Amino acid sequence: MKRAFAALMAVLTVAAFAAACAAPKETAPAEMPEDFQFSLIWNTYGESSFDSETGKLVKTTNATHPEDYVTELILDDDARQAAWEAIAALDLADYPAEYNPNPGVMSTPSMTLVLTVMQNGTEQEIRCEDIALNFDAESNYTSKDKKGKAFLTACQALIRLITATPEWQALPDWEFLYE
Repeated sequence: MKRAFAALMAVLTVAAFAAACAAPKETAPAEMPEDFQFSLIWNTYGESSFDSETGKLVKTTNATHPEDYVTELILDDDARQAAWEAIAALDLADYPAEYNPNPGVMSTPSMTLVLTVMQNGTEQEIRCEDIALNFDAESNYTSKDKKGKAFLTACQALIRLITATPEWQALPDWEFLYE
């Protein structure tokens, strides 16, 4: 009886392993699609935004003259590739349209991240609204789970890419800050 049970367990283990290896995985294409574009809304209450399709870059909407905080940013090929690599590291199909990388955690003020990815004739949006501002010791966004951390890492890479540009740097300093 013990031998039969052990043999059955061995067969089931091998079958499960073979099924896992054979299962098709949805992965991002190795190369950036020609139609790849993205937009990102971020910051406290989602006051900053960038749309790579239109080139519209907004530092803040919270200003006496918000129009002074808007400019055009056209990403060069290297920057588009870097953005693609940050996004391609995610399994976008694994994220719901409404997502909270830190469920049950609150902060005031809160943060908004809305990532929209256009590629291969499709568009996917992941909305993280009114989520906690969680940072680690190095000021990186953080989450307790792997999926949340991956999403926040990708968004932070995009933000760093955008805010390092001369176009962002040329915009006026913040008029209002949160304490």
